[in-house]
Amino acid sequence: MGDKQWREYKVDLSKYAGYDTTANAEVVYYNINGARVPAARLVPGIYIRCCGDKVDKVLMK
Repeated sequence: MGDKQWREYKVDLSKYAGYDTTANAEVVYYNINGARVPAARLVPGIYIRCCGDKVDKVLMK
């Protein structure tokens, strides 16, 4: 398969009305199946990252 570069993609929903981010909120990660994953146990892959009212998809390397 070769050596692949991992990239992080973010979805910014801040332009939509009622969207607010909380700077002191806990960051929670979920795998693609919806199971919560502790930040210390992340392996390369696609995750859903939640922080306050902000949710984005990330590709971890």
